[in-house]
Amino acid sequence: MTAVLTVGFWGAWEWASSDGHPTVGLVAGILLVASGIALAGFVVITLLGLARRGARLAGARRSQARGRGQGDGRDGGSAPATGSASRRIAA
Repeated sequence: MTAVLTVGFWGAWEWASSDGHPTVGLVAGILLVASGIALAGFVVITLLGLARRGARLAGARRSQARGRGQGDGRDGGSAPATGSASRRIAA
């Protein structure tokens, strides 16, 4: 939606600039800048989210690959349980 608004404001700004309507051009230019910043922010947030998801997925795959070749402590060994879940179970 932001991209559609940005294109619309850009078209209004182009029309106002070429037809000699300075007030309409100024308003369209101000709206164009605001929607352009919003669009850029959306793109940056989306790319950061995709990068975080990719890093999480790569970490999960790496830990799975490590777990296949070596003992990872999930085999019911004698390591004591830690964390809040173990405190709830013990209580």
